[in-house]
Parts: sequence; C-alpha cells; structure tokens
Amino acid sequence: MPRILPLLFLSIAAASCGGSAPIMAPPPPPVENSPAGAPYIAAFLADGVVVRNDLATGEAMPIGSVRGRIVSRHPSPGGLSGFLVVVAGADSTRLVYVDPAARDARTIVAGPSPVVLTVAWGPDGSGFAYGHYRPITRDARPAMGEGDIRVVAGGVDRPAGCSASKAVLAWLPGGRLLVRDSDNLYVVDRDGCATRSTVDARRMHQLAASPDGAHIVYVHRELVYDRPTRQYVADSTFMVAGPDGSDARTVVGFRYRPARFAWRPDGAELAYDVENPDRPEQRLISIFDAAAGSSAYLHPPSPDGPSESDAHWSPDGSRILYRQDGMLAVRTFVDSFAEVLDGTLGADPVGWSGPDAVVVRLADGTARICPLNGGDAVDLDEGAEVLAVVPAR
Repeated sequence: MPRILPLLFLSIAAASCGGSAPIMAPPPPPVENSPAGAPYIAAFLADGVVVRNDLATGEAMPIGSVRGRIVSRHPSPGGLSGFLVVVAGADSTRLVYVDPAARDARTIVAGPSPVVLTVAWGPDGSGFAYGHYRPITRDARPAMGEGDIRVVAGGVDRPAGCSASKAVLAWLPGGRLLVRDSDNLYVVDRDGCATRSTVDARRMHQLAASPDGAHIVYVHRELVYDRPTRQYVADSTFMVAGPDGSDARTVVGFRYRPARFAWRPDGAELAYDVENPDRPEQRLISIFDAAAGSSAYLHPPSPDGPSESDAHWSPDGSRILYRQDGMLAVRTFVDSFAEVLDGTLGADPVGWSGPDAVVVRLADGTARICPLNGGDAVDLDEGAEVLAVVPAR
C-alpha cells in the first residue's frame, strides 16, 4: 500500500446578514459578478478526471484523477464538506478523500482489485479510521486476507496496531474502535488495538453500528430444526445490541425479511424496510427508536398502499429520502409531509446535499440535484459519476 498523504480538513462557516433600509432610501446599487446559478458545488468523475463544478458561478475545474465506479460514499459528520468515497476500477480499488468546497481530491489508499475497504469517521469529522483487506476463502468460508486498519487524525496516518482485525465498523467514544476479523467482533483501543471486549460474529450478518457508537444492529442467522419437515432450515432474526454484544434484543423476526439499515446521523433512530407478511409484494419502512427499544411504521400498511424501501436520512435527521413504487419520495418529520419527486420514475437515490436537497440518478443515467424548499432541479454533466455535492456557502 502506498504512503498516505496528510489530510487537511476544513470547516467552512456560513454567514448571513440582513436589515431594513429607511423607507425613502434609494435602492442599493447592483452587486457585480453575483452568482446566478444553483447554490451547489459538485465533484464528479468524467473520463477519469475529478471535476469540481461550482454551479453558482459556472466555474468548472479539474482537481484530481481516478477511474472506476462509485462503490460507497461516506459524508463527514457535523456538517463538514468532506467525503470519503470508495472507487473500484478495473485494476485497483481506492479510498478517495473529496472536499468540493476546498477544491481537494486525493487518494488515501489504493490496492489491486479485489480489495475490501471499510470506513469509520470520528464523531466531529476531524479524523477517521479505515480498514482494507483482500477477500479470500479459508476452510470453505469467506475470510480476510492481507490487510490492515489505520487511523488518520491531525494530518497523520498511522497503523492502529491490530494484527487479526482488518475491518473497522465504528469510531467509538473514549478513544476506542469497533473492529472485526472473519470470526469475531472486538472493541479495541484506537492506539495500540488492545482488546476490551470480544463477541462471536460468525452468525452476525449486515452489521451496522450507530454513529454514536452506542448500538449495533445485525441479522442473526442460524439453522434450526423444523420437526414437521424433519430438516434444518435457515432462521434469521433482526437484533440490536451494545457494541460489545451485550443486552442483545430482538427487533423483528425473519417473517418480516428486514433489510437496508440506515441510522439517523445522531444514532437515536434506525430506518429499515420490511416485508408486509399479509402482502408479500409490499415493502414498508419501519423506524426503530433506540432509547425506547420499539419500532413504528413510517406509513402504516394498507390494502392498496404503496411499497416503500431504501431509506436515506438527511444530515440533520429531519427528513428521509426513500423509494415509493418506482419513484423517489421525501418524508418530512417536522410537518408529517411526504412528497413524491416528479420525474424520478426508475431513479436511484445518491444522497443528500445539505438538509434541503437530494441527489438522484435518473433512469437515463443523468445525475440530478432536487431542491426541496423551492427552486429548479439541476442536472449535472451527462455521464457524471457523482462523488459529492455540497451547498455553496
């Protein structure tokens, strides 16, 4: 693996001003060169070039280069403009740091494909941990081959000191990480990787840690003996527990077929979708309250109601973007309002640009920014692979 370049994290402060002029005062002179475009800054891949496009001013410029398809995006917490993006190419897989506001795009680590990359931001976005390993097969089971877990903080990249674990799931409070190897889940010290707890993770699937590090959710899968058929059958239960595996509780049973888990940015709630047992073709979004330990439907099931799935929380946790019968919709919790986004039939959700706009990929491949508080939708360059879109400030 190449040496990691130091990262520079920038917090961009928003400023506003206002006031009332005297009734008889003349209007102020026009401001020269005021931006006339949409108030967003996008970074996207176009023919292997990372392009930064300030849609407000129309300024477009190359800020880096990387080829491949976007595997996952990890926006920094706390409203910062940086993103970590996993990009898989024909020959290599890369973890790329992109900050459109700061005109920054750089490769953090790259390895020959196939390689698996995992990411965990620190709570304030000033640092992160990442794991990388080559997937292998051992004893007829998937396993983690050569790799490492590293921590980037204060502009310095260093190994965490783990020997067996190659994947990181969460940056926990108190200077600890949640990591795993092929068989076990560990809570370890961020400096030196001293083990604080261990839990058998061989039956834990689709693990997802809450952003605050207080909980993990997973599908517990094992074979159980079915007496009527006299054979073993797969049984899966959606569980929640502490990061050390303590206080494990059932959220819903396998009959609901839970899938696609998404934590609210503050870790207080989890959105997931389930199958309606009375109408198997219909999916429903459910919200799990971590403090109360209970779930409630986003929209209660009804005989002719829509199918809903694949939830994505807004950065401030006030809205959810999700699929609804082939379209995309947004539910606002403040006023219990749900809005179906026009022109999104067959579209895929990409993510959010601040709390008031979503980014989607239309059925024809066009990337579109859809404002939610008024304003026209904005299409990016044809064929653009979106790395990040942030509000212009």
